[in-house]
Amino acid sequence: MSYANNRLYIMVQGDPVDALEARIAKLEAIEDIKRLKQHHIELTDAGYLVDALVDLWCEDGTWLGVFTDIDDPLEAGSRGQTRYHGHDEIRRFWELNGRLYDFVLHVMIPLDIRVNDDLETATGTWKWLMPSTRDVDGVPTATWLGGTQSDEYRRVDGVWKFYTVQVHADLVATHLGGWVPSRYIEESPV
Repeated sequence: MSYANNRLYIMVQGDPVDALEARIAKLEAIEDIKRLKQHHIELTDAGYLVDALVDLWCEDGTWLGVFTDIDDPLEAGSRGQTRYHGHDEIRRFWELNGRLYDFVLHVMIPLDIRVNDDLETATGTWKWLMPSTRDVDGVPTATWLGGTQSDEYRRVDGVWKFYTVQVHADLVATHLGGWVPSRYIEESPV
């Protein structure tokens, strides 16, 4: 940071930028990131529109999600966070979700979005809740999922994209079964 003509300047990509302009640019970036997440939600809730979803990702992006052999036979026996890296694997992830879920309705709340001073990278944390209908043991079942998502974003050719999304599932329950006592689960069935 430096001062000139009684104005505070910061350096962005080697160029001095008025501090107020930088603050406005960060606020605009935060709104762009919220729109990116909203568009992502619209595409999943509309039935997992795979091509459009993949376009929201950096070429070298990564999705870290909670899945089991119920969801992905290629990952049979695995527990915890399955890693989908790059457009081909992220496409596979969205295709799996499209087959698994008959209905989803995401509710997302941004907890914190931070844009770095370079105005090219950012992080975000979101709370999410997702009522859904999914196949459980061959039967369509009303389910509830929820937790937090930790995101990293990058601007690619002036457009914000997902670089990393890590899902933390704190709630996985059937609607009829309720979430008590399974609200705090040790081993997620999804």
